[in-house]
Order: sequence, then C-alpha cells, then structure tokens
Amino acid sequence: MNQMTKWYVPNIVLKEGFRPWEPSPEARLIEVLDRYNVPQIGILEDAAHSYVFQCVEGQVGEWSLWTYHQVDSYDLMVLRDLKEQKDFDAFLTRLFEDDRPFAAAVSHRDEGIVQHILVTEGLRGREVFPAVAAALRQGIAPLAEQLGVAI
Repeated sequence: MNQMTKWYVPNIVLKEGFRPWEPSPEARLIEVLDRYNVPQIGILEDAAHSYVFQCVEGQVGEWSLWTYHQVDSYDLMVLRDLKEQKDFDAFLTRLFEDDRPFAAAVSHRDEGIVQHILVTEGLRGREVFPAVAAALRQGIAPLAEQLGVAI
C-alpha cells in the first residue's frame, strides 16, 4: 500500500439485479483473478476508479456476499505481481486491515444483487467476516444495524 494514500468512500455503483462481477453498466470487469464457475475475485473499473471485488461468503450457495474495495495504481501493480497464493491471500486480507471503506452486496444466484451497503468505519481486519456471514443468513438489513451503518 502506498503509505500516503488516504482512503475515500468508494463510489462504485452497485445496482440491484446485476451480477456481482458486473454490478452496473458503469462498472467494467477488467480482470478475473479467481474463478469457480463464475468470477470470485477480480478487478473492476468505472470512469474514475479501480476496485477489487471478492466473494467473501457463499461461493457455491444460492446466496453470496461480495465486497468492493477501491484500490489505487500502486495496489494494482502489487496485486498483478503476486505469484504465491499466500501472498495473494495476504493482499486481500490487507484490504480490510487498512481501514478502507468498502461496499458490500448480497447476491442471489438467479436474481443478482438484491441489496447493498457502504461500510465506512467500525470494522477492521477479519472481524468483518463473522458479521457479514451472520447477516447473509438473515439479509443485509441486520448487517447494517449490527455495523451501525445506514442502508
């Protein structure tokens, strides 16, 4: 991570009914980094920014939870140079540990994105996963309440 980077609230457009790896007409899928039937991790771009998306829960189920982190050119350079799976996993973990705001979306296998929120503060590191996994089973509204954010 570029030590001088200040993380801004991601302004990625997520629209209901769209697939998580193509979440709106404004977002373009640039690169798939991991795939299991469908893209699980990859890079999206819109007119102004780049984002790393990943399926963090429900990879093979009917419902899944996705996160979208805005990344800078330095992050993209580092990500594309990674060779080992452990380094790749560490990079993805770091996205949460940097206190970056991120967008989260719940998706249904047939319906696409059904709800989404923006998480701007309050969670750090892997502590986000138990909260989102529990919310996935109940819908995204409890996640917003648990995290103290508005939908």
